[in-house]
Amino acid sequence: DQHILEELEKQSILVYTPSRKVKGKRVVCYDDRYIVKVAYEKDGVIVSNDHYRDLQNENPEWKWFIEQRLLMYSFVSNRFMPPDDPLGRHGPTLNNFLSKKPVLPEPKWQPCPYGKKCTYGNKCKFYHPERPHQAQLSVADELRAKIKVPLNLGKEEEQRNRSP
Repeated sequence: DQHILEELEKQSILVYTPSRKVKGKRVVCYDDRYIVKVAYEKDGVIVSNDHYRDLQNENPEWKWFIEQRLLMYSFVSNRFMPPDDPLGRHGPTLNNFLSKKPVLPEPKWQPCPYGKKCTYGNKCKFYHPERPHQAQLSVADELRAKIKVPLNLGKEEEQRNRSP
């Protein structure tokens, strides 16, 4: 179906990696880097089953982009089949993922599999409907949130305690 690919290229939806022939041999650029760079610059989607691990370590901006904009796929009976939830069960739908301005879903708390028999108490990372006033953050996340309180407040208190 080469004609489909050519039409997508004319519409600037599909981009081919550059290559040339030198003395009868095909010379290609490092196509993985080219793919990620073009997708990053155009805020596109990378359609590949490659994880691009080497490029994730090369550039932190690319790492986030690859994690959030990589669409893996498979072929089922010669039919192109991307997943309906490309970022996992709690991520966006395929249509939302492919849109230019995806709408992020609100976090849904997963109910505790142990229910009322849970012995983790306030350390349990799951939702307990029987504990309506329970903080929904894990203990580690609560501590991280407290650390993000402006450090100036702590310094002002420290200065007040030192001065008579």
